[in-house]
Amino acid sequence: LSTSEPDKPAPETKGPLELIRLSTSEPDKPAPETKGPLELIRLSTSEPDKPAPETKGPLELIRLSTSEPDKPAPETKGPLKLIRLVTSQRHKPAPETKGPLKLIRLVTSQRHKPAPETKGPLKLIRLVTNLGWCGLIIL
Repeated sequence: LSTSEPDKPAPETKGPLELIRLSTSEPDKPAPETKGPLELIRLSTSEPDKPAPETKGPLELIRLSTSEPDKPAPETKGPLKLIRLVTSQRHKPAPETKGPLKLIRLVTSQRHKPAPETKGPLKLIRLVTNLGWCGLIIL
């Protein structure tokens, strides 16, 4: 997902995924293209090792909230699992990750290369900000 081309999905994205628009200027406004059983999850940049307490239960939409990283998305509800953004140990899965979800790995040096352990109906979701600081791998 590229902020310079927010309406163009990553070519690697396959399976039951819809487009996720990285909206930094309008974090509370969902992408109009977003369809299906999507929810919202927050990524905390200031406290990457602290899970969102309200995050529960299969992952769907991800909102990158840079302006208010500690404030959960008001739309967040339903069957969400915990996803921890791990910067210092991006190859080590979060121990609290349970269920059908695995670690979301923050890939800075190889953001265009999918994680080899990526399995299931989910493929690579690439998040490329204007600073180019991250890529996300959903396992």
